[in-house]
Amino acid sequence: MPNITPQFTLEALYVSPFTARRSFDDNGTTVYNPIERRTAPSGIDLLDSYVRHLTTGGRREYFCRSAGLTTGELSVFLQLLTGLTAVEFSRRYVLRLGTDLLRFTEMDVCDVAHRCGFSDAAIFYRLVRSAYKITPQEYHRRFRKKGDAGRYAI
Repeated sequence: MPNITPQFTLEALYVSPFTARRSFDDNGTTVYNPIERRTAPSGIDLLDSYVRHLTTGGRREYFCRSAGLTTGELSVFLQLLTGLTAVEFSRRYVLRLGTDLLRFTEMDVCDVAHRCGFSDAAIFYRLVRSAYKITPQEYHRRFRKKGDAGRYAI
């Protein structure tokens, strides 16, 4: 593959799983205000569809089948646009999704793993451990700041 500068970063393509943000009205009552979600961050239909698919916990193989692509074709497509293979892009994307859920929700690790598309929470556990050198539970404890729990709604 030729050395091509990526057009998109994973951060620019990330679609948050959260639909509303917590705030407080004048009486101090908690209210959740809708978040405007960018569901087509790139403007490229295939890329945006894949990002939305990952955000809902979809698997790469199922996306390829529904889009009429091979996993290799998806990988070349993603590598040209992001500089990452399909495996690496998907891994980094679900890691970001999972760590957001660990930080901002009360979901347990098994629920987060399933929401990210893992049928086995042990795979998610290994992914977090490999990336951060800590367990998902430790990530939850270490990176959650005061007020993070419940800040967003899914």
